[in-house]
Amino acid sequence: MQRYLFDFDNIADTAAFYQCCRQQWALPAEFGDNLDALWDICTGYVPLPAEVHLINLCAREDGEQFDELVTLLQEAEVETEGALRVLIQ
Repeated sequence: MQRYLFDFDNIADTAAFYQCCRQQWALPAEFGDNLDALWDICTGYVPLPAEVHLINLCAREDGEQFDELVTLLQEAEVETEGALRVLIQ
């Protein structure tokens, strides 16, 4: 199982999160930095099974800026019947 780590001590905002996605998943150049593109990646591009670890997200005072991303990842977990697991730390 692949494990992908996103350390929110090093992710300042959603743009930085999408940049980490590009690096972690070696995304094609046409990947759009938006929720629709992230959904497509999580439900059809990332080899499954996989775990996405959102590290230090809970400790952030401004963590609400990532709420839509987290919700989408959790919905992708349901859509993939748990083949994509999201762990929030």
